[in-house]
Amino acid sequence: MGIQGLLKALENVQRDCHVKEFAGKTAAIDAHGWLHAALAGSALDVELDIDAQAHVRYCARRISMLRKWGVEPVFVFDGAPLPAKMTLLQERRQRREVMRREGELRLSEGDLEQAKSCLAQAVEITEDQIDDVVRLLATQEVKYIHAPFEADAQMVYLAWHGHVDFCISEDSDLLALGCPQVLYKLRADGFGREILLQDALNGFSLEDFQAVCVLMGCDYLPRLHGVGPALALRVVMSRGCEPEALVKATWQVLWGALEGGLVFVFFFFWGS
Repeated sequence: MGIQGLLKALENVQRDCHVKEFAGKTAAIDAHGWLHAALAGSALDVELDIDAQAHVRYCARRISMLRKWGVEPVFVFDGAPLPAKMTLLQERRQRREVMRREGELRLSEGDLEQAKSCLAQAVEITEDQIDDVVRLLATQEVKYIHAPFEADAQMVYLAWHGHVDFCISEDSDLLALGCPQVLYKLRADGFGREILLQDALNGFSLEDFQAVCVLMGCDYLPRLHGVGPALALRVVMSRGCEPEALVKATWQVLWGALEGGLVFVFFFFWGS
């Protein structure tokens, strides 16, 4: 989910922090991200019907932790699927089904570790589970919103317009969409890693940054094999973010690398 390799590429601008540093502020929460983390972490218990409320307790504990340190959460739920991602969503659905079948097989064989691993990759959030969390939010008097489409864009909108001060997520798309401040890798003890958009941009425009992200591989286009952060940045620095120039420059670089490799292979095997 998100831009492939982006968070790793931005390790040098990530800051270790604790949520107490954000006391008095409001945070947009990627609700489906928390639901997925909760269900994946207790996938075996959910499958065996041992625990049907793990996701509720997970969210309740996180809400309590944030409020303990003076941070007020605003939950943002995903809405309708984006038409532009239908192919990708179908592929993900198929992968989840494969992992579910594999998990059920491992479970029938008594291999609990492998079953848990497979089932964690087969998590699919249901409307009932969303309703469970919404009821929790109502009792806890936590604000929430159902986004028209994906939550990440709605969270960025809330941040841009001053409805929240920062966002909490594991989705690198928030940076690509222009979120000024994101807290990643939030742990139960309140520690996490902050990324400021201005640090991620490092002097580039948001449009240039977005072009780098697209070349690295996003949810809307197939990834170009061999294009990582360094090559994507090199192309954008040389050609800007105009689409046609980007595509032409990228293929020129890739073809040059391939051509060089073919020449090497030719001389290595036949040159002597």
